[in-house]
Amino acid sequence: IGYLLSFHYNFGPQGIWLGLVLGLGSACVFLFTRLVVNIQRFSPKY
Repeated sequence: IGYLLSFHYNFGPQGIWLGLVLGLGSACVFLFTRLVVNIQRFSPKY
């Protein structure tokens, strides 16, 4: 994403940083949802 924003859409260095932020943010969201699903799946059911 950062490469595309920086070199193809002429964002410059801001494109690299924006791509880094978007990539890390999306990874955080996906890993958090994975954590929630695993906690719900492996929690003991009474």
